[in-house]
Amino acid sequence: MNIFDLDIIQPCYNPPDEWEKHTVLYYREICKLLPDFSIRLSIVNDGSSHPISSEKVEYIRTYIPHFTFISYDLNQGKGYALRKGVEQSSATYQIYSDIDFPYKIDNLVSMAQALRAGADIVIGVREKDYYNHLSYKRKITSKWAQLLNKLFLRLPVNETQSGLKGFNHKGRSIFLKTIVKRFLFDTEFVAMASRDKSI
Repeated sequence: MNIFDLDIIQPCYNPPDEWEKHTVLYYREICKLLPDFSIRLSIVNDGSSHPISSEKVEYIRTYIPHFTFISYDLNQGKGYALRKGVEQSSATYQIYSDIDFPYKIDNLVSMAQALRAGADIVIGVREKDYYNHLSYKRKITSKWAQLLNKLFLRLPVNETQSGLKGFNHKGRSIFLKTIVKRFLFDTEFVAMASRDKSI
């Protein structure tokens, strides 16, 4: 039996100032919007070069009783960090997001509701104005990646790099089979999921 309905998993590398306070506020808002979900937060410190103080971790633990903190010394990459977080999760659903919360809370709430309604995997889509804040080089790289996903990988979605994704036990099992540690682990996950006939 699963203790929690939902695990929110966040990779963390050199987080911004006062990240612990923002984390608590974000978690509380999610719990308010999903009152019928039992929710745990899991943060994975991916070998930050600036040590994360125990005071900040304890601050979160004080205000979020259902909190897990995983940490290791050597930076391995976002894909590796997320697999570490997902591995230890026994919740019914997992959703991962970035530590600086670049997505609207409503998007995460909708994702949790879609999973409960029966979706195996839910993928966030970055809004069009997201690209307005990117450098020209990153914008071109993102657009090329989308085109390659469509033409060569023949993925059912163009957007694979959004840092907001969720899944149930079926999606979890596929995610844990990924091996890419850094950039493109999302593409690997979506490609594997799109070829799985059970989804």
